[in-house]
Amino acid sequence: TEAVGKGGKPNLTVKDIARWINNELCLGEDDGYSERTVSRWLEALDFKLVQVKKTLYVDGHERPDVVADRARLAKQLDEMKPLLLTVDDETLEVKSNPHASFILVSQDEKIHHSNDQQKRYWSDGTNTVLPKKSQGRTIMTSDFLSEVFGFVKFSDQDSHSPGKRVGSLLDVSRDGYYNSDRCLEDFDECSKAVTGLSHGKLHCVFLTDRSPIHCKFAEDALNVRKMNVKPGGKQPKMRDGWFWKAGKRQTQTMVYPDDHPEYPGQAKGLRQVCVERFGKAAINGKRHEEMAAMLSDCADFKSQPTLLEDQALARGDRVIFG
Repeated sequence: TEAVGKGGKPNLTVKDIARWINNELCLGEDDGYSERTVSRWLEALDFKLVQVKKTLYVDGHERPDVVADRARLAKQLDEMKPLLLTVDDETLEVKSNPHASFILVSQDEKIHHSNDQQKRYWSDGTNTVLPKKSQGRTIMTSDFLSEVFGFVKFSDQDSHSPGKRVGSLLDVSRDGYYNSDRCLEDFDECSKAVTGLSHGKLHCVFLTDRSPIHCKFAEDALNVRKMNVKPGGKQPKMRDGWFWKAGKRQTQTMVYPDDHPEYPGQAKGLRQVCVERFGKAAINGKRHEEMAAMLSDCADFKSQPTLLEDQALARGDRVIFG
């Protein structure tokens, strides 16, 4: 039996179980079962009184989309594995791999506060550590870690930044928050450092998360979220797309030509792009969300790389989102 507790959350309580049993058996206050009796029954059935605690909440790990994304990650890592320079798990020595042209580099950001403190401490009962009222000064860091080089640093022989550790250390009050521009600079810096450390032999396979900072697109990237239904307006002028028609790949411009009678040099918008791809009949009566969904399923929109991926590929690096 479940009873509704604070915040609308279901709680199993002795009081409500006793009430339910007595109601089901039509027992009154004089001949009904007491809460103490019911609690003994619960103990006999291996129930325990549990205090609510903040802990790790695990949910959705077996959802179809999560399972599919996990398989995608494993496949990408397996495909790169033969080309990676790695470390032996037993000896911790770098493995010999004549085919190695990449190293795996993980990246992440973290926020630190000057008043961060340990939650537990030793005490004889006579002293108490009072927590600070504010979090204090905010510092943001970005780091790159490789099993081959550890925290990635420039070579000691580097002419510009000898021995400098790659990444960012930002005082938020002075430098502002970590953003996409700083992120791109950090990844480029890490790539240069690895090139120097490996004497030009290795590129990076970056393993990072899908945060908004990492997943920002170029201004002209194919992105249905920025498209209006009608032509023109403030929507961006996007790069050319493509689609298959009668077995042939067709290039599609997302912008009207400069000599167009109504919309010279303006973005076509969702409706016109969909008409050219699917025909008028296919979009008749369709609304913004429906047309956006149709384009989102197209290969050119689905495969659109982020700025991070674009720049990495141009350098010879790779990005894998975990």
